[in-house]
Amino acid sequence: PGYFPTPPTLARRAVAAADIQPGHRVLEPSAGSGHMAREIRDAHPDADLHAIEFNTKLQGYLREQGFNVVHHDHMAHDDPHGYDRIVMNPPFEHGQDAEHVRRAYDKLRPGGRLVAITSEGPFFRSDKKSQAFRDWLDEVGADHDRLPEGSFAGSDADRQTGVNTRMIVIDKPHDRSAEAGKARPRRVRRNVIALVWGAAHA
Repeated sequence: PGYFPTPPTLARRAVAAADIQPGHRVLEPSAGSGHMAREIRDAHPDADLHAIEFNTKLQGYLREQGFNVVHHDHMAHDDPHGYDRIVMNPPFEHGQDAEHVRRAYDKLRPGGRLVAITSEGPFFRSDKKSQAFRDWLDEVGADHDRLPEGSFAGSDADRQTGVNTRMIVIDKPHDRSAEAGKARPRRVRRNVIALVWGAAHA
């Protein structure tokens, strides 16, 4: 329960939004059976791709596909070198998606980019954790746009769900001191998502 692999079409859009460059260290921290990781590897075979997956059976399946599984728990995992790009579809239950996104941001190198697909829950719930997440997104200058209804219910979805979802894109400042300043504008990153979404429908 709660395991909904990223449909290929959506995974391709997330990977495109990440703007992965040759030699980037890339993390997929909720790798599942490898849907997102395969899209990353297919599009960017020269990236240094790391995967994390909690389920031991799926860990084995990822390794059979040649993926470098570096840990079983995204929340406990740390890497002293950090990552240039993180692309993720975290678990949605009990606000885990918000927690996983914030933990992923900690692992980004300065100048890095995080792309996450989350549920709509953290954007409309009134509990303190959801409100804190929305405030944090503003503080880090995140862009987030609601994805079309049925994004996980199409014919290319391995497991279908009608849950509403969003794509979040966050660029970490090159200058760490900038994070202590005012919330950064969202306009540039909004253009990133709009261009990726427009290209997908072209």
